[in-house]
Amino acid sequence: MPAAVDVVHRSVLQHCGGKGVDEGLVADPRRCAWSPSMAACPSGALREDCLAPTQVHAIDRLMTSPTNSRGDVIYRYSYLP
Repeated sequence: MPAAVDVVHRSVLQHCGGKGVDEGLVADPRRCAWSPSMAACPSGALREDCLAPTQVHAIDRLMTSPTNSRGDVIYRYSYLP
């Protein structure tokens, strides 16, 4: 698994997994308020155990609902906050 994918996976489970249970699943996706910035590297640090600013930005874009040329949301992802 690429390092960034593993970083995101671990961060999501840390913030949204079942408390006290290590089953590798998100307990309730609708209540998960995870954002890529939660896995960001400290300012100025570039390491493999966190996300670089460009990676945080790219994941933010992927998690944003698509819009038309006027900026109107076309549809919302039901599994994202």
